[in-house]
Amino acid sequence: MSNVVYLISSLPSLTYGKPAPVSMDEFMRDAQNQLSDDDYDKLEALDIRRLDKNPETGKLKSVLELFDELQTDKFEIREAKKLGRSPNVLTISKKVLDQNPLEIEEYFMETLWDELHSVESTESFTLTEVFVYKLKLQILERLDSFNTEKGLEILEKVVNPPKEEAPKEEEDN
Repeated sequence: MSNVVYLISSLPSLTYGKPAPVSMDEFMRDAQNQLSDDDYDKLEALDIRRLDKNPETGKLKSVLELFDELQTDKFEIREAKKLGRSPNVLTISKKVLDQNPLEIEEYFMETLWDELHSVESTESFTLTEVFVYKLKLQILERLDSFNTEKGLEILEKVVNPPKEEAPKEEEDN
C-alpha cells in the first residue's frame, strides 16, 4: 500500500540550519508504514553521498547535476591546494573559495538545499517530494555533525584516549 499524501502531510517542516525535528530512523519507519514495498525500497536506496549512482531519482535531475558539479569542484579545490595552484571551479565564487573547508562544505550543503527546495516547490504529494524530504534530512544530519563541541570531544578522545584502569588485585585477608 502506498499513502504518499498521508506521509507527506504528517511530516514536520525542515528548516536549513535548524535541528531536524525528526530523526532519520523515525522518518524511515513512518515511510515504511505508508509506502508500498517498491517505493520504500527506492527511498531506502536514496543517499545524498551517492546521488550520482542512484537510478531512481527521476525528477531530481537538476539536483543530480548540481551534486555532480559540487563534487567536481570539491575535488578540484583539494587537487589545486595539493599542487599549489588556483582551482578552476564550476559552481562557486572566489569569495567562497577564500573560506575554510568547513565553510565551503556548508556552502555546498546550502546550495543543494536550495536546489532541493526548488524541486520540492514544483511537486505536491508525490514520491519525489518524499525523496526531497529524505535528502534534506540527510543535509541537516550532516550539518549537525559539524558541531564544534562534538568535534572537539571526538578529537580529544582520539588524541588523548582514556587510559584503562589497571585490574584491581584481590587483597589477601
